[in-house]
Amino acid sequence: MHQIFLHRDPGHPPQNALLAAMAGCLLQSLEPFLSIVSVPSGTVIYDVGNEIDRVYFPTSGLASLQFIMRDGRVIDTAIIGRNGALGVMAGIARYESKDRCVARSPLTSITISSLDLRRLVHEHRELETMCFIQMDRVLSQTQRSAACYALHTIEMRLANCLLDASEMFSSDTIPFTQDMIAEMLAVRRTSISEAAGQLMERKLSTINGVRLGYWSRQLVEIGAAGLAGPVRAGCPPPDGRHHRGWHPRTPR
Repeated sequence: MHQIFLHRDPGHPPQNALLAAMAGCLLQSLEPFLSIVSVPSGTVIYDVGNEIDRVYFPTSGLASLQFIMRDGRVIDTAIIGRNGALGVMAGIARYESKDRCVARSPLTSITISSLDLRRLVHEHRELETMCFIQMDRVLSQTQRSAACYALHTIEMRLANCLLDASEMFSSDTIPFTQDMIAEMLAVRRTSISEAAGQLMERKLSTINGVRLGYWSRQLVEIGAAGLAGPVRAGCPPPDGRHHRGWHPRTPR
């Protein structure tokens, strides 16, 4: 972990949308308390019952929030990338996590201690607003996930998951294995294989050499015609860009 410095040079904005949207004076207040960390894929960033002692602003990669059932089964309820933040509840008050946060890919993140963020939130109303809006985004994603699990087929859920991930990775290729997606969607791996096969059939003539376990945005967007469209038409973006009063710029 090492300290970083954020700059307001338009050509080099912070690579996290929440930080990029902040006024220069607010960034200057944050800078002395910020560090950058690299988190390996599969790392549990915080777990159920843990007091969240750091808040993370991802600059690359993806993390998911998981709800753990009483019988030990796990289901992903939200995914967060560089358009959001992890653990912002701890910027308002001391907070014990109600869910598990797991890095779904190698993650690079700007981070600040929860204690420092709470002190700064007390001094700067804009930070408090940011925390509440990010918390609302996570709630919105959780509600969206619940609706998808209840109403959509596995093919629709798979297409929606891959398109969301593609947006957050800002990449046409999503480095998720079928096992990982099966865990994220709380279904059997064979169900993911069957759903992926149906998507591939719709685009097989022009998608050649797609490696098993890797996903093409082109494959999903065209192969899932009639599936992904209805999903996304009825659901807000996963990063909550539509929220009134808060319009973070998407990092380049």
